[in-house]
Amino acid sequence: MSNKILSLDDINNYNTDGYLVKNNILDQNELKVAKKGLFRNYCKYNSPKEENISENFVDTTFDKQIIDFRKKYPKNFGNFYDTCQTSASILNLATNIKVRKIASEVIKCDIDTMSWSGLLFRMDVPTDNRNILDWHQDQNHLPISKNGLSAVVITIPLQDTSKNMGSVNLVKRSHAYGTIEPIREKSKDINKSLQLKIPEKLINKENIIVPELKSSDILVMNMNLFHKSGFNSSNKVRYSLIIRYHSSENDSFSTFKRVELIS
Repeated sequence: MSNKILSLDDINNYNTDGYLVKNNILDQNELKVAKKGLFRNYCKYNSPKEENISENFVDTTFDKQIIDFRKKYPKNFGNFYDTCQTSASILNLATNIKVRKIASEVIKCDIDTMSWSGLLFRMDVPTDNRNILDWHQDQNHLPISKNGLSAVVITIPLQDTSKNMGSVNLVKRSHAYGTIEPIREKSKDINKSLQLKIPEKLINKENIIVPELKSSDILVMNMNLFHKSGFNSSNKVRYSLIIRYHSSENDSFSTFKRVELIS
């Protein structure tokens, strides 16, 4: 009897489409721990204005305070954000055994021989476009595995996400192009992200998908899949984790000290 999480259909769909949404992977108790860690970090830098506010991601009470805090106290918000990037209770979701097992099944490697890169906790506030990336491939930003075939991108939402919250846009089956030479655009604004854009002529608009994930779901993507940040037009902050897993046994794998990361 197989103890694999992914079915043969899952693997085939991933290989064909370049992505896979896997439902009910994370336990709600694990998510509660992560949310509590986020809330406790917030309390360190900005005391809640209401006594009954908690790590509730359903209503917008906490979100409103996060948005207000970011506008009024950008330096303290920056410290809060940086603290969350190293919070064990938050980042533990990305190294969950089921998440790692799915990554190993997709890239066909032993779970004990995987390395990770680009672990990032995102807080995408409404109407902000400073960290929005246009159509791109993760392989161009993090070329740890030379062709991207022995690596995978996993996105983990901390709450249910809808299209208007800025969920990722992706182009189904675009990974078939392989790694594309990008158009490099660096803004004079230091707060804006570097763009390594895919030429617009390669974007098949009929194949654009915007997955709407539940808080227990994960999104698995090929490193060469075309995708871009969505625009958050809601009144909620979108909280998510992104991690890339690589097979360190693959000949194309380069250690962090040897690879030239794009920045």
